[in-house]
Amino acid sequence: MVLSPESNLYLGNYWLCPSQLDLPGRAGSNTAMQQNTLLRIVAAGSMAAVLAVVPMTWAADTGTSRSALEADAQGWQDIMPPADLAGWYRVPVPPGGKLGRDQWHVDTAAKLLICDGDGGHDMLLTKKEYGDAIFHFEFRYTKVEGKSGYNSGAYVRNSEDGGLWYQAQFGDGGDAYLFGETRTADGGKKFFTLQKEVKGGRVKPVGEWNTLEITAQGKVLTLWVNGAVACKFDSCGSPQGHVGLEGEGYRIEFRNLKVKPLGGAGGAGSGFSKPVVDIGVVVSDIEKSAKFYTESLGLTEVKGFSVTGELGRKIGLIDNHRVDIRVFVPADTDGTTRIKMMSFADAPGKAADQSWIHSTLGIRYLTLYVTSVDATLRRLTKTGVKPIGETPVSLGNNQRLITVRDPDGNFIELIGP
Repeated sequence: MVLSPESNLYLGNYWLCPSQLDLPGRAGSNTAMQQNTLLRIVAAGSMAAVLAVVPMTWAADTGTSRSALEADAQGWQDIMPPADLAGWYRVPVPPGGKLGRDQWHVDTAAKLLICDGDGGHDMLLTKKEYGDAIFHFEFRYTKVEGKSGYNSGAYVRNSEDGGLWYQAQFGDGGDAYLFGETRTADGGKKFFTLQKEVKGGRVKPVGEWNTLEITAQGKVLTLWVNGAVACKFDSCGSPQGHVGLEGEGYRIEFRNLKVKPLGGAGGAGSGFSKPVVDIGVVVSDIEKSAKFYTESLGLTEVKGFSVTGELGRKIGLIDNHRVDIRVFVPADTDGTTRIKMMSFADAPGKAADQSWIHSTLGIRYLTLYVTSVDATLRRLTKTGVKPIGETPVSLGNNQRLITVRDPDGNFIELIGP
């Protein structure tokens, strides 16, 4: 194996960096670096070699990847505010407090957004909401003699009032991590922090420019700082929200604020964070319906949630009745349609006229797309469910349709080859 000083070789959990080794023909060696290397034996067939390998964390600390903006400059939207900060607004931290003096302004000549750092603790947020996207920020602190512990942050998917917030915390070299208040399944919120995942500060010293990106996709927030991923948070409870920056007592400058929407739905301006909708279904017998939707239709039941009577009343859907909601999906992945099923033993509803779909107004049927109509028919037959009408019928283009009813008489279409 011949390696040049410019080569990089990945081995398991380590990066081989010949430029840091005492290779033949390379004058001198870095003794300190050699003391921190790990000798490993790599065997390939009958060949074996002793290689000096630098831990992968070293490669991460030196910067191993370009930013998403550098890698692909297409599809980005500039969100730098204008001189009058139109399209942005301030929120005190914590919410409900008093705002200090207006400490944010734009240097149009230098194309910088500046926080003076003398107006108290606040968020500067976009009025527009964003869903799945990559958010690009560049920043640097202004050195102040005698000061340390520089502090600021960038936000994504914040609520309008700042009560729900997802912040990338960045100081002056000591950190770069995600923390905040996220929404929970029952409508509440909880605090989270990934501070313990910080392994060596990724933020450059005061006065130097930093590049930071947050990728928000589904429930996952990924923080990338100065060449490497710093951490990931996989339980974001807000599918969309406001982008923002933090003022917390230190002068800081921002430039090149950009957003790249991901996947169409959930992008800036679409108004939707997912291309699917959830469907709430009230049934008379939850166990009977659950068996039908899983065994007869083939859906998967995933983790459900509960709603208190008080919350149900507040959101205008339930008249002070606590309810346990069971969730069924075509596939156990992010971004899939969810059927949220519930029943009310102490408040049974009235059945609609299910003679035909035109017998009653409202949402009248579900359509599920299957990979095989024949396999679906076998499953239905096995569980004693008979198609209605003259189905299956051909729709052309190698597609057929089966119509069935669930235990409460609701219509369901099953379409596939």
